[in-house]
Amino acid sequence: MIAEDIAFIHRRISKSQYFYINIKREGIMLYDMCNFTLGEAKELTAQERHLLAQKDFDYSMKSADNFYIAHGLMLERDSLNIAAFLLHQATEHLYSAILLVFTRYKPNSHDLKKLGG
Repeated sequence: MIAEDIAFIHRRISKSQYFYINIKREGIMLYDMCNFTLGEAKELTAQERHLLAQKDFDYSMKSADNFYIAHGLMLERDSLNIAAFLLHQATEHLYSAILLVFTRYKPNSHDLKKLGG
């Protein structure tokens, strides 16, 4: 659950933050008092796009690296199901890095075929 006021959501959409853009793009229903409409994303400058892409890349790659390290530990402990889950998480975050950097969009899916398709 997310509890944010409409001004916060508008600011995030205007800054083209992918989570909030996805909410709007996919038509996800928010608490509806019938007196608000979501704003539009502003066109980002090349510098703004680069900064967002770098932040998304850094976050996703760090997460992927941590999941991969944890996967190795679980392999050493012969916890194969957990190792497989962590490897899946690492791969999902690598896909996230690619998608966000190049498209500013990431589907709300954990299916690697959909993410890589």
